[in-house]
Amino acid sequence: MRVPYQKTVTATVTAGIDNVVELPMPTHGVLQRLVIAQVGGAAAFTARLFNAERPAGAADDLSDVDEENALPVEAFAVTPSLAGVSGKYEQYDGKWGYVSNEYAAPGRLQSSLWLKITPAGSGEVAYAISYTVLVPSLT
Repeated sequence: MRVPYQKTVTATVTAGIDNVVELPMPTHGVLQRLVIAQVGGAAAFTARLFNAERPAGAADDLSDVDEENALPVEAFAVTPSLAGVSGKYEQYDGKWGYVSNEYAAPGRLQSSLWLKITPAGSGEVAYAISYTVLVPSLT
């Protein structure tokens, strides 16, 4: 049996460049539902989820797995490239299994995935990011 974990995160990012948004979630599971919706607008965007910070484009990275092994960023992708049309991307039957590849401390996995999002246009853009992860139950 799997237990659902649901959350909605809001983020304001800069259009025209790659942005990285940390999404709190269990260290492992199956990402079943993902909705990325622009708040008060309808600009196109591209997005992709990663299980480590640096491949997503963030500067801080505690695991260093990607540097040590010289692996391509695709090795850390949880989803394929996602295209947001009219300010929205919706997936309700995703089967994206993942395990965090980032460490919060030695021996303890970070409870996050990282969303790389690149909105079209310029200026600041706000998003609501809602998701459901199915986590194996312990019973």
